[in-house]
Amino acid sequence: MGSAAGAGAKGEFRGSGARISLFLQITKQMYGGKKILGIIPARGGSKGVVRKNEQMLGPHPLLAWSIRAGQQSDLVDRLIFSSEDDKLIDCARHYECEVPFVRPAELAEDQSSSYDVIAHAVEQVSGYDYFVLLQVTSPFRSVEDIDACIKRAVDGECPCFSVSEVDVNPNFMFHDGELSPKGFLPERK
Repeated sequence: MGSAAGAGAKGEFRGSGARISLFLQITKQMYGGKKILGIIPARGGSKGVVRKNEQMLGPHPLLAWSIRAGQQSDLVDRLIFSSEDDKLIDCARHYECEVPFVRPAELAEDQSSSYDVIAHAVEQVSGYDYFVLLQVTSPFRSVEDIDACIKRAVDGECPCFSVSEVDVNPNFMFHDGELSPKGFLPERK
């Protein structure tokens, strides 16, 4: 996306409606002749932090950060959101993420596996060679890391996932019960 218009469109957090979505669809190209599906799964129920996927992380809900990263990827051909929860679905649509189906309730329970959720999404949206799983609970991933993983997977024909080392136990990275990890966001005053 070398044009100034493309850079501006991708730099916006929330697009300007169908014009931006159409622009992104036209300018994205398959990598290595492979079609890449981005899947963002999120469920309404959570045990640790109630409704965590819609909790604010800075100026946007947690799920918006994964949507933004997927939208900014040069290699994700299509980005979808999978959920059973109407409120999360509305939020995803607000951030202009496609929601082509509603996930069945039995795939949104505590014991539901990511594998089953991904298999369901791939069954609903066929025709892709690879998928990239963008978990809502990893909001600090970079677009560069997403694209690098896709390239590594396609070029090496092997799965790829990313992790990052933390200096502090994740249980101690939150304050006042809010999703504001120390060191990543400015302190609230």
